[in-house]
Amino acid sequence: MRLLLFFSLSIAFCTSISAQTIQGKIVDIDKGEPVIGATVVLEGTTIGTTTDLQGAFTIQVSDGSNKIRIKSIGFQEIVDMVMVGKGETKTRDYKMESSVVSKEVVVVTGGKYKKKFEEEIVSMEVLKSNVVQNNNGRITEALTKIPGFTLVGETPSIRGGSGYTQGSASRLLVLLDDMPALSPENASVKWEMLPTDNLEQIELIKGASSCLYGSSALNGVMNFRTANAKSKPQSTVTAGYGIYDRPSNPNYAQFWKIRTPNLDTTYRSPHFTSFSFSDLRKLGQFDLSEGFNYRFDEGYLQSDEKVRIRNNFKLKYRPKNMDRLTISLNNNFLYEKGFYFFLWKLFPDIAKDDLYTTNQLNPTKTLYFNIDPVVNFIDKKGNTHVFKNRYMYGHYVADGQDNQTHNTYHEYSFNTKIEKLDMNIITGAAASFVWTDGLAIKSKSSMNISEYIQADMKLFKKLTVSAGLRLEYFKVDSIQTSYEIPFTNIKAPLRPVLKFGANYQISKGMFLRGSWGQGYRFPTLSELYYSATSYGFPIFPNDTLRPESGWNAELGYKMAYKIGDFVGYFDVAGFYTRYNDMTDFYIGSAAGPKGEYGVKTLNVDRAEIYGFEVSSLGQGKVKKLEMNYLVGLTYVEPRNMSHNPNDTIQNPDPGDTVNLFVANVPKYLKYRSKVSIKADIEFKYNKLLFGFSVQYNSHIVEVDRDIRVLVYGTEAYRRMHANGYIVVDSRFGYQFTKNLQLMINCKNIFNEEYTIRPAKIEAPRNFTFTVLARF
Repeated sequence: MRLLLFFSLSIAFCTSISAQTIQGKIVDIDKGEPVIGATVVLEGTTIGTTTDLQGAFTIQVSDGSNKIRIKSIGFQEIVDMVMVGKGETKTRDYKMESSVVSKEVVVVTGGKYKKKFEEEIVSMEVLKSNVVQNNNGRITEALTKIPGFTLVGETPSIRGGSGYTQGSASRLLVLLDDMPALSPENASVKWEMLPTDNLEQIELIKGASSCLYGSSALNGVMNFRTANAKSKPQSTVTAGYGIYDRPSNPNYAQFWKIRTPNLDTTYRSPHFTSFSFSDLRKLGQFDLSEGFNYRFDEGYLQSDEKVRIRNNFKLKYRPKNMDRLTISLNNNFLYEKGFYFFLWKLFPDIAKDDLYTTNQLNPTKTLYFNIDPVVNFIDKKGNTHVFKNRYMYGHYVADGQDNQTHNTYHEYSFNTKIEKLDMNIITGAAASFVWTDGLAIKSKSSMNISEYIQADMKLFKKLTVSAGLRLEYFKVDSIQTSYEIPFTNIKAPLRPVLKFGANYQISKGMFLRGSWGQGYRFPTLSELYYSATSYGFPIFPNDTLRPESGWNAELGYKMAYKIGDFVGYFDVAGFYTRYNDMTDFYIGSAAGPKGEYGVKTLNVDRAEIYGFEVSSLGQGKVKKLEMNYLVGLTYVEPRNMSHNPNDTIQNPDPGDTVNLFVANVPKYLKYRSKVSIKADIEFKYNKLLFGFSVQYNSHIVEVDRDIRVLVYGTEAYRRMHANGYIVVDSRFGYQFTKNLQLMINCKNIFNEEYTIRPAKIEAPRNFTFTVLARF
């Protein structure tokens, strides 16, 4: 009986201690949105909690004076003294302000959780949505302003990591709201499918990121983060009209004359139009974000006319009685129809108009859509559980080849923070299944299953260390992962991928970082089995392709600075990347089994890319003059380690593609420039906006040798333009009212004639007039 009385009194005593409560909500003072995942800690104790999806928190305290500390990445810390009486529940709401240096620069992609930009262990760049809006709303035009990023055709490359692989695998993994956005059958980027209408920011990781993100992240990750619904509804309508000017070489004007054949002395410039709409609003327990875009482009090249319709929406549901649960349904849709200019006439006279005309008429049609159910739950301990799912359908028609693809993707991730150790752990598993059938790839399937874990820990308040591991299993038709464990003869069906890194805060605003990460990419269905004739080029399959692997190391220094109301970052980094069994296009004779001319993907034994990069971004205000800038210089040495000037093959077998490919291997990897310099600067004064950008890319050091001969005019053009090119763009805007803006863009002001990849001229000077209205 005494024992029972003792327990009763103990319970009553404990209850009296914990009966006091502080509760409330925390919101972003600028946006009016809830601050999710903010930590609320009772000073001097281990008692703490995190805010839920509504920004709400509840914490048990003792009676009397209680000192609570509130923290969230990207916001200034709040410290408050709260007096609570016995048995009392006190409600306190807080508004958090953005921190001075981290304002506008909070990132997620590096570790799949919110982190300060300057504390990342890898090189990152952040492009805000206004940069895309002020560049005609075209993603590809905005992305080319990022230091270290290039587009060769539509193939993305980070610091020379990729060359030209049109319509084939990308070594850069593109994400849309943390979900893969590559076409499943060939892992290529469908740029036009990515929404710009409701974009928040673009985050770019430079270097191998396969540990957290998987196979296609061998060269880096680009994450497009769309905006969420605001406390106030916001709708935006954008309408644009543009024209292409005539080329600088007057001999090429014949192409413009062809457009009005009945008026020999009149030239009509081809034009393009666009219209987009976006809407962000809350509807009770629902958050809605949607966007629509239409674009028609006559094209400045013959047989390059396209029409495109894109739509996307993001719907979030927050149940009333379950504040920590969010259920989302996301959708993206793309339809594009038209023609595709692949190369100029096979027998061009580069002094005449042939560079803008083609012998090929390549009708294309693209239909892609996906639907993504996502469940996000924060448990009572502040741990985050995310379950992502996707179904994607693709239908692509080109050169009479009709192909269809189905893809399902599933991922569960768990994120926890151990406050005592100041450690963040993210772990999870993902599975992807692809089925494709058509004339080019007949009834093939692939499967990828992986598990990953990464831990970030802060030591001594200045040092952040990170380590991660991923296990990958692939099966593409009958080919599957086979990994030989080092120092043994044992082969395992799982490939491990490792990552290590650290970031040390030298002093206030100064950070030193270093990282080493492995990359691994398994061949896609297209690389292994695609067999067709595309744009006049026979494409041959290669089911003997080996997976490519490698690693990337980087040492970097970042300095954050604040001068008055001007804040920014200066960054310098040195990097080294090594590839084994790197895949590359072989274009030329002997691609086919009987020595036929065509295209085939082969393995390069070894390759290395090293160099350095210096970049800076900033924003600020001097009285009424606002300024934003992003500048950078990138130097790379893209070496083919299989190169040996003494290698020759006497009387080669016409069908021996591999030996012909290796024979006289060039010193440099193909379709790379060594030097890239970029600067984008924008000023705003009252209602006026002015900006300009400058890009310099040095001469592409190497191309397919057979291209120089087989596509006539290519070698002569390369000799005439061996010093690289400089392109200057400008933009002018006027803000009539808070919600009405006019933008005038001029691309390629000086009408520079240049190519990025052989046999295709880039756009001459062109003008775009855009009206943006918000309501």
